[in-house]
Amino acid sequence: MKKRLLIVLLSVCIAIISAFAFTACGETNGDGGNGGNGDGGNSGTTATTPETPDGGDNNDGDNQTPSGEVTPEAPATEGLAYELLGDDTYKVTGYTGTETEVNIPSMYNDKKVTAIGAAAFNERKDITSVTIGKNVTEIGEEAFYKCNGMTSVTIPDGLTSIGDYAFQNCSKLTSITLPAGATNLGEGAFRDCSGLTSMTLPSGVTRVANSLFYYCSGLKSVTLPDTVTAIEMSAFSGCTALESIAIPSGVTSIGTYAFYHCEKLTEIALPSVLTTIGNKAFGYCKGLTSVVIPKSVTSVGEYIFEYCNYSLTINCECKKADATGWNKNWNAGSSGYTLKVVWEYVA
Repeated sequence: MKKRLLIVLLSVCIAIISAFAFTACGETNGDGGNGGNGDGGNSGTTATTPETPDGGDNNDGDNQTPSGEVTPEAPATEGLAYELLGDDTYKVTGYTGTETEVNIPSMYNDKKVTAIGAAAFNERKDITSVTIGKNVTEIGEEAFYKCNGMTSVTIPDGLTSIGDYAFQNCSKLTSITLPAGATNLGEGAFRDCSGLTSMTLPSGVTRVANSLFYYCSGLKSVTLPDTVTAIEMSAFSGCTALESIAIPSGVTSIGTYAFYHCEKLTEIALPSVLTTIGNKAFGYCKGLTSVVIPKSVTSVGEYIFEYCNYSLTINCECKKADATGWNKNWNAGSSGYTLKVVWEYVA
């Protein structure tokens, strides 16, 4: 009996010792048991956002400041209509929105917006300002025709072409800054922009197109680049506030009505390579008191100084006998009188 009791007690002791040993092993395995990462914490994989490759289009619509900081482009205005072009870029073709401040984006559907189509904003008199995205290179004809509530337009540096009558009758625009590459300026592009006070055309422009500034009645000064060789018909006609203009030395032709009704012009120097002066080119330029016509001129239209001041003196460097290509009424004024001419003039 004593022997059996001793065996039972021995068995209990062994069981207790085994239990303690098992518990101790379990605690040791659980301490920091996250794969030995040391910090405890989490053992899951950390997700990272891929970097955008250099030169990618993800930020193509953003603008970079001189310090190199990228500022997000304003969101596109709702209501713009787009057309996918053959070169896989988009053109803005219309606007049905109600916002008066319009932002034309650089990108649409991950593709560049490169053009504003013909008559896209035609007669939207409610628009007050337009910001054009940096990828736009072309503004179509009559794109902003009669947007006469528009007071400002921001044109991108990459613009190269402005179509015929694109901004005609935007009478509240007081200034337009053209980028260096905007050398293709269509006929009447700024016609009837009576709020413009000054204008500088970029180098590379070769002609002041027909009616480009026709009746820009508030225009006081214009800077033309040396690359201009032609001032076409009615280019400055009706610029009644124009006080001064330097005609570039390479200009060979001045078109019909080119400076008609530029009443405040007091002097104008014609370049030594000029060959052609069109009909009534300086009609109603009542502020002129004298003009020198260089001997290079071989063709002169009729009434080129119509309704100018009676006291205007025209100094011609050529001989009268050499003026064979000149219209017989070239120096006729109004009411049958003729203006005073000095032939073989030497300055």
